Amino acid sequence: MLDLMLRDMRRRCPDCESTGCLDFTDIPPCVRTYVKDDAEYHDHFGASRDYECRNCGAAFTLTDWEEARG
Repeated sequence: MLDLMLRDMRRRCPDCESTGCLDFTDIPPCVRTYVKDDAEYHDHFGASRDYECRNCGAAFTLTDWEEARG
């Protein structure tokens, strides 16, 4: 499956400081469930964007935490 990659011309790469070279994919709100030390945890994430820099290859995710809190 192909993901739609869009370019964010305003945001600056946190690694190489370049602008105009970040591609992103929109991620819908979701809940991540995992087990640690025999307890079940749920992380609620708001709408997010997975970014990747075409200049240096850095990758990061930005999440709308206000939306995640509901």
